[in-house]
Amino acid sequence: MNASARVLSALAIGAFLAGMTAAPALAQDKAAKAAKGVAKLMTVMENDKVKVMEIRYKPGDENNAVPSSASRVVYVVKGGTLTRMYADGKTEKVDFKTGDTKFNAPSQTTYSVKNTGKSDVQLHIVQLK
Repeated sequence: MNASARVLSALAIGAFLAGMTAAPALAQDKAAKAAKGVAKLMTVMENDKVKVMEIRYKPGDENNAVPSSASRVVYVVKGGTLTRMYADGKTEKVDFKTGDTKFNAPSQTTYSVKNTGKSDVQLHIVQLK
């Protein structure tokens, strides 16, 4: 990993950890009331540098609001299998292992995500602005 990627990762993880202690109750209530079949997305913290989110997928849940045009650090709280579905019909299965951390570079390709596994998946995402 090059030096700039290490610095970005360290900054993002630090911002994420700082924001985890300040999760607003309103965001938690909003996530709890989300529609059935839709992944529960909660913004934990946001400023001019980063947006920190928690997303929970039950089996069959979908997320159609993936911010693929932004750099993202993803920490896997609870792993499982998600399937990316691209606009051109292509699909890609992605296995997430509990405790892994991934860096997703910006992409111009949009996609949605569905939990095609049999277990819940929980991710913490730090989106760089």
